[in-house]
Amino acid sequence: TPSATRTPTPSATRTPTPSATRTPCCPPGSYCAIQLQDAPRCITTSDGYNVVMADCDGSTEQAWKFDPQNNTLRLLAHPSKCLDIEGYTGSNIILWYCEGKARG
Repeated sequence: TPSATRTPTPSATRTPTPSATRTPCCPPGSYCAIQLQDAPRCITTSDGYNVVMADCDGSTEQAWKFDPQNNTLRLLAHPSKCLDIEGYTGSNIILWYCEGKARG
């Protein structure tokens, strides 16, 4: 007697879920605000030294540019200064001279 031939059942095709794409904050070489993902708070300085989060206002105190040559973030309001950490503990984020001047 002939054996029954089983036809394979096609498996369900899984459609990949598109991943969220992140767009850069601004084109390379441009200044832009660095904002929290889910809140209108931006990295800013009001005294040219201490860096804090504040309401985004579009000021030059909130306009940052990535410098790929030095791997630093420069601030439009103080273009000779970059985002840095104070001391060896890294407990305070500050602005400091990009050119490596000693703190003191």
